[in-house]
Amino acid sequence: MFLAAALVFWVELMVGRMILPLLGGSPAVWTTCMLFFQAALLGGYAVAHAANSWLGPRRGAALQLALLAVGVLTLPPTLRAVSGPPPTSGAGPVLWLLATLAAAIGPAFLALAATAPALQRWLATTALPIARDPYPLYAASNLGSLLALVAYPTAIEPTLGLSRQASWWSLGFGVLAILTAACAIATWRAPRAPEVEEVESNRIEGRRRLRWAVLAAVPSSLLLGVTSTITTDLAPVPLLWVLPLALYLLSFVATFASRPWPPRQWASWLLAVFAVQAMATTCLGSLLPFWIPFHLLAFAAAALVCHGELARDRPPARQLTSFYLAIATGGALGGAFNAVVAPLVFDRLTEYPLMLVLACLFRTAPEPHKPRDDSRLRLEGSPGEVGPVTRAPGRLRLDGTPTLVVGALALVGLDLDAFGLNADATRLAFAMLTAGCLVFMKRPTRFALALGAVLAADGLAPDEHGRAIHRERTFFGTLAVVESDRPGGRFHQLWHGGTIHGEQALAPALRREPWAYYHREGPFGDFFGQFLENGTKRSVAVIGLGTGASSAFAAPGQRWTFFELDPAVARIARDPRYFTYLSDCRADAVAVVLGDARLRLREVPDGSFGLIAIDAFGSDSIPVHLLTREAFRLYRSKLAGGGLIAVHVTNRFLDLAPVVAAVARDGGLSCRVATDRPAGPEGRWRSTWVLLARRDADLGPLARSPRWRPIAVSPSTPAWTDDRSEIVGHFRRF
Repeated sequence: MFLAAALVFWVELMVGRMILPLLGGSPAVWTTCMLFFQAALLGGYAVAHAANSWLGPRRGAALQLALLAVGVLTLPPTLRAVSGPPPTSGAGPVLWLLATLAAAIGPAFLALAATAPALQRWLATTALPIARDPYPLYAASNLGSLLALVAYPTAIEPTLGLSRQASWWSLGFGVLAILTAACAIATWRAPRAPEVEEVESNRIEGRRRLRWAVLAAVPSSLLLGVTSTITTDLAPVPLLWVLPLALYLLSFVATFASRPWPPRQWASWLLAVFAVQAMATTCLGSLLPFWIPFHLLAFAAAALVCHGELARDRPPARQLTSFYLAIATGGALGGAFNAVVAPLVFDRLTEYPLMLVLACLFRTAPEPHKPRDDSRLRLEGSPGEVGPVTRAPGRLRLDGTPTLVVGALALVGLDLDAFGLNADATRLAFAMLTAGCLVFMKRPTRFALALGAVLAADGLAPDEHGRAIHRERTFFGTLAVVESDRPGGRFHQLWHGGTIHGEQALAPALRREPWAYYHREGPFGDFFGQFLENGTKRSVAVIGLGTGASSAFAAPGQRWTFFELDPAVARIARDPRYFTYLSDCRADAVAVVLGDARLRLREVPDGSFGLIAIDAFGSDSIPVHLLTREAFRLYRSKLAGGGLIAVHVTNRFLDLAPVVAAVARDGGLSCRVATDRPAGPEGRWRSTWVLLARRDADLGPLARSPRWRPIAVSPSTPAWTDDRSEIVGHFRRF
């Protein structure tokens, strides 16, 4: 069971890493992968339950061995069999990704998923002493999963490429098949447990199963929600997938252990404290690194509360597979809600705080003081015995007064900046006030409703960046077009998550002027001027469209090609109600090519572009597959003689210039970096650009400019590849 669980989570991270280059760096890639794995886990649990219910232990064991044999025939896991590029619009990416994963790893993963419940059920049919309560083995299997999670980013990914990972994983799967066969033989030979008549009432079974599923669905949805919250502004890489998953598994280990920990009341209070902090930071806007622990701790406390309730309500061992099937159903429903339903219903990551509110409904109320009049208590048990004290059932009291008070305070707090006060200060004051109100609410229902009121108020409050005139959410992220008024005039801005992706002045005299990261006095203006000196009629490729502001530099006689992954970004950039850079462009031809740039660039003849600008960072997350050795080999092949490659590496959290420098050193390219910290008029944003060329001479005067400096990179810094990329050493110090 330990080995099976380790293989499950190893393959999840490995295949997720394999799929990223095909669909870019969107957090939705991992969310959809998790939906597939949860659905496959549900399928495995259903197979184990049906086999042991209908076939009996012996024939059920034979079926499990057959599943493992089929899984062996499909190894090693690979994505080479996928035909055609992935679609980029509608539900296409989700369906394409699910089908790809099913073809690559479906049979083997189904066999793995069925292993844990099948083995525990086999054990429960024997007369061995441990068979009386096999549930602690569930904690042991989660320890195996935890080991794989910790080992993958720290040992497996840094030392093994993806192809070698697949080979070693396949070997582990073969060992598992042998061990499972040994367990089956031991089960057939072990003395049988006496048949026990099951007397549990069936009339509450449906309600009980539903409760199990809900308790499993909430942490499952929260797992994906908190992961998306973190990776949207950082990077969709295994390291950041592992942290929430590790907490998720630890909650199972802690609550299903022989001696569960922490106490029920402790988990309830931890959830109250950290849910308030997480909700406050969500309402404050963009993610900051020191806020990440609040989100992780809130998620961990919610998982402890929900999984603790599951552990306390577990049925006898003979109903074990039914119990696990309900848990897997809830997990799959939680994943489906985040991956499929939420993007259609919400225009932002509302599912994460919403599930946090639902988790708070399962908090335990503080134990009441023992009343003096014991005659009012109902005592359960036989006559003469003192049983556990219980409260008589009553109606749910939805006292709305605290909820209305907190909701009003939240709404006022979120809009205090309308009175001319500093927005950051008022939001911080709002967060502290909300925390003070909520933490002291000891009733779980009131607490959850009040937290929901804060969430509703945040949804109704004005956008912190200005007046939102358009919002939408796609597979690739959340987008907002905001109109802001500043001393320099009115501007339209495009926001992806918490990061601005360009802006345009609305005044007719200024609307052709590039702003934000592309202003003429910044690094972009520098290297574009050098490009013009090398030849004005060359073609330009820009990976990442944004608002299309870079096209303000276009000149007659040029051809510009934008490669954009998200069709919604292309639609917004072309809509004159929002931005007019593309319609005002003076180039002879402007084309927008939808799809992943690495896939679409392969279709272009070699030597086609005089300049390739890579500006494809969704929010602050890193498109790792665009910064690898293989990617830069592709860029170089498409570059004309004397051409330039420019990489936009502006990032709040990661120092990416050494990453590009290491790849440049590996490919024999000249490399310079410039950072712009404008102190002039608003509309100019801090930016960092890295410029590469085949020779120093191609850089022209920029090679000698004090603004463009060489990048100091350690000889031990490896170039990122499609097989290996490690971001830990590149985090900025705050």
